[in-house]
Amino acid sequence: MQDVNKLAVIGSARSLGTSIIWPFIGFALLTVYDFSLEFVSLFYLLQGIVSVLAYIVSGFFTDFFGRVKTMIMFSVSASISMFLAFLFPNPLFVALGVLAQSFFNSGYYVANTSIVGDLKKNDISSLVRAFSRLRVGINLGWALGPTLGGYVFSILGFRPLLLLSSLVSIFPIFLLRSLPDVKTKIELSLHVSK
Repeated sequence: MQDVNKLAVIGSARSLGTSIIWPFIGFALLTVYDFSLEFVSLFYLLQGIVSVLAYIVSGFFTDFFGRVKTMIMFSVSASISMFLAFLFPNPLFVALGVLAQSFFNSGYYVANTSIVGDLKKNDISSLVRAFSRLRVGINLGWALGPTLGGYVFSILGFRPLLLLSSLVSIFPIFLLRSLPDVKTKIELSLHVSK
């Protein structure tokens, strides 16, 4: 299987694991975990802030550790955060676990985008096709996740979604390990002019 196809399959699984949870987290925080509507609003604000921080941190990790190592670290961490939220269903811990998943998923996508660029950097037309293929895989996961998540939520409740998200997110690790890794040099320069 070509590396870009592997990334599309991995992206599909990861977005499936995320989209099982995200369409329902606000509703679950409000009705299952009895948080106020104000807290739910604050949760979404914090999610945005966490994602921005993840993009910055992951950029350094991606360059320092390499694309694949960063994707593996962030995938495992996202899966662990969901598993811990499943094991310890305290409402605040669930909210923090989902925010942690958001951090690690956002960080993963920085490394993921970088590796696609690395794999196809010599040919712009193949780069465009590679990103398109990646988006098709990711969109497939986002299309299936809410359906599966809604079905499980309506029958078993929200807590099993945390476990399902954890398991689905960790599944593609074996494909990640088969990708070529790229590390770049981190350079920081400061220019001062008088």
